[in-house]
Amino acid sequence: MKHLIKSIFLALLFSQNIFATIIAKLDRPVTIRGTENSLVITIYGDDIETPNISKIGGFKILGVSTENFYNNINGVITQGQKFHYSFMPDKNSTIEPLTFKVDGVYETTDEILILVVKPSFNSEDPFTVQISTDKNEYLIGETIKLKVKYKEKLPQDVVDRRYTEPSGDNLWLKAKSKVRESQNGTDYFIEITYLFTAQKVGKIDISSAKMKIGTRAKRRDSWGMFFESTKWHSIISNSIKLNILNSPTKFVGDFDISSTVDKNRVISGEAVNLFLTISGDGNLEDLESFGINMQSGVVYDEKPTLENSVTSDGYSGLFTQKFAIILDENITIPSFEIKYYDPNLKKIIVKKSKPIQIIVDNIDQKSVQTEKLNVIKSSDEVLGSNSQFQTFNIYLVSGVSFLGGVLFTLLFIYSPFKRFKIWKRLRDLANRDRESLKKLLPYMYKDKMILDIAEKLEKRVYKNVKVKISRNEIKEALKKLN
Repeated sequence: MKHLIKSIFLALLFSQNIFATIIAKLDRPVTIRGTENSLVITIYGDDIETPNISKIGGFKILGVSTENFYNNINGVITQGQKFHYSFMPDKNSTIEPLTFKVDGVYETTDEILILVVKPSFNSEDPFTVQISTDKNEYLIGETIKLKVKYKEKLPQDVVDRRYTEPSGDNLWLKAKSKVRESQNGTDYFIEITYLFTAQKVGKIDISSAKMKIGTRAKRRDSWGMFFESTKWHSIISNSIKLNILNSPTKFVGDFDISSTVDKNRVISGEAVNLFLTISGDGNLEDLESFGINMQSGVVYDEKPTLENSVTSDGYSGLFTQKFAIILDENITIPSFEIKYYDPNLKKIIVKKSKPIQIIVDNIDQKSVQTEKLNVIKSSDEVLGSNSQFQTFNIYLVSGVSFLGGVLFTLLFIYSPFKRFKIWKRLRDLANRDRESLKKLLPYMYKDKMILDIAEKLEKRVYKNVKVKISRNEIKEALKKLN
């Protein structure tokens, strides 16, 4: 009688022709913070429609896998699907009921509690990973140096290491050091340094770093034979809470500022290249383009560049901006300024670059300058016996020069060079580009087309860059000046 009741119960429970069953449970009832867990949903049925699920208990789904099953036990057939939703909870939460459509009927899972516990750290563990900062309180804009240190006791038969970086909301990663490996007689170390800048005032949480280590292991198969496999160890670091405060100035750190030019004396209409550099430890990424206010001359500024790197002392940044200045008269390029708060000195500091004087020579004055020739007169004693010989040499050289000039003229008249006038064209083209650029520069920021043509001409004239630009395009840009 008992066996008959049991058979009837199983038939009623598993036969998809009568009703469908849905069961949901966590792969592990308790989750260690920073590690993954899976929600496993088993559905008995033939036709299964799944809802669109992006989060489990408020946590982003990291991966989804499915498997089909088919069972025939004592003639009772059961079939369906298992769904595995992987996620990484970092606090206690609740998985709300999920609804699936199974064989035309809507089935709902039960509510499930997610329990998360902090990882435990033991000095005897063969693998450990820790993260640390210099302090727990920073000014907004100040560089946050985060160190990750992995320690592995020797010897360990490690075949693979899989690392997950720490992260945090409202943090901007400025730079990251190279992986540094070292070891002593008992331990093997891996260290990485991250440089962040906080993007808002308030509390910021930096999540744990994680390391998954695979070690060589031996297992016995169903035939009793040993085979090599990999045993995985998942370890997690501590997490860090930071307090971000307001800063008295926009820039925080320690900086140096300087400006240099490629030449201090130019011809009227010639460009001076000016280089502005700001270096140091701080939020250089917040710097905007600088401008130059001058009563005379035309200034063309390029987009600044920023380079970040991790040094042995911490962080090093370099902000660079280039200017091309075309002048018609002598000027003094004004100094540039940066104002910042130094958290080490706990005071506001203002630094300025030195002003630079530029001397401009007028083209007409320069063209009339003549080069002095040193004429050495021979003494009468030297000319005495050799005067006739020297006179003959003078006539000989003069005759050869005259004949060479005549020959060169004839060759030029009857050669293709006269027909095509290559050299004249090249000279005229260079002068024409220079004059066109000089006319366009004062109006380059008033029209997009003028700006584009002026930038191309500047590259061709002053940087010797081959840039495609037609004469019609230059003419159209010059027409806009009228």
